[in-house]
Amino acid sequence: MKKSYCIVISWVLLSVFACQPDSQIQRAKWIVGTWIHENPPRTIYESWSWNGDQELLAMSYRLEGKDTILLEQVQLVQTNDSLYFRPTVEGQNEGATITFSLKSISDQGWEFENPEHDFPQLIAYKRIGKDSLVATVSGIVEGELRERHFGMRRRLEE
Repeated sequence: MKKSYCIVISWVLLSVFACQPDSQIQRAKWIVGTWIHENPPRTIYESWSWNGDQELLAMSYRLEGKDTILLEQVQLVQTNDSLYFRPTVEGQNEGATITFSLKSISDQGWEFENPEHDFPQLIAYKRIGKDSLVATVSGIVEGELRERHFGMRRRLEE
């Protein structure tokens, strides 16, 4: 009798966990790798890595000779049922990290917003293909919509 209870309980637990939807951050894992935005004369690199079950980390940088110039660091972190985009931009916001909350997510990209931030108020990544994406920052500045688009391609590993 005890054996049947153990089997039933195990089956119920397995069924419950197998039916759990993927976390939101799992849908964003396609971005892992290094992406390149070429805007002559500069090239900007954005490298994303998986840091455990609930976090992606990114570093945006450019190369100047043999030096690596850090531009921005990003945490994409899942906390309970919420997903946050947390950039820290070198030389901006007095070094403070700004938090953007998830507005929407799909297998093709995501949008995060912070209506209280001066610029941008919206950050979006849209996957165009397996090896390309467009990142967009946008917001209202002095009553006008401003947008900047960054087309990127995945750096093919050697």
